[in-house]
Amino acid sequence: AKRRFISSSNSLFSASVKVDAENHETKLKGAEFMVYRDDNNDGKYTANTDTKIGLMTDNNDGTYTTGSLRYGNYLIKETKAPEGYNIDDTIFTINIKKNGSEYIVTNDEDKKSFENTPIKGSIKLVKIDAENKETKLSGAEFTVYTDSDGDGKYTAGTDAKVGTMTDNKDGSYKTGNLRYGKYFVKETKAPEGYNIDTGVYTINITKN
Repeated sequence: AKRRFISSSNSLFSASVKVDAENHETKLKGAEFMVYRDDNNDGKYTANTDTKIGLMTDNNDGTYTTGSLRYGNYLIKETKAPEGYNIDDTIFTINIKKNGSEYIVTNDEDKKSFENTPIKGSIKLVKIDAENKETKLSGAEFTVYTDSDGDGKYTAGTDAKVGTMTDNKDGSYKTGNLRYGKYFVKETKAPEGYNIDTGVYTINITKN
C-alpha cells in the first residue's frame, strides 16, 4: 500500500503580507522567519529540542512562504526584522492537518497581515554659553532635516525639513519621535545676543 503524507502547499505566509504597522500600504521585505517542528507538541519553542526546518522564502514583495511541510505541529519565529523595524518576538504555532491547505500567520486584528512597528527615537540637545558653560540658553531655533538623498551630507533644497525642535525654556531642545534613519540638525536662529552656530550636526536613529 502507498503511504500518503499530509502537507501544506506553499503555506503559512503565501496569502499574508508583511506591512508597516502605521501604513499597511508599505510592504516589508528583508525579514527572516525560522520554522521549527514542535517535537514535544507543547506549543512553545524549546532550544535544542524543537527541530529547525529552515527559513521561509522571502518573495521580495512583502510575502514569505515555506515549501510543503508534512503533517504535524510547527512553530514560526521572526529572527530578523526588516531594516528600521522592531522584531516581533512572538512564537506562532501552526498545526498542519489537511493536505494542500494554506496556513496564514498574522499578528494584526483583521487577520490579513503581519505588522512590524518602526524603530523610533528622539533628538535632544542642550545649548550653553561658550564662555560660561553653566549658562543655559533658550530662545534659539533648531531645524531638523531628513537625509532625503541618502548621501550622508546636508544639502539645502534637497533634504526635506522635518520640523523645528521644541524649546523647553531651560536651554534644552527636543524633537518628538522620529522614525529610523539619518537626520541633520541646524541652528536657524540664535538666542538674542549670540552668534548663530553655522555647523550641521548628523544624528542616526537606529534604536527604539
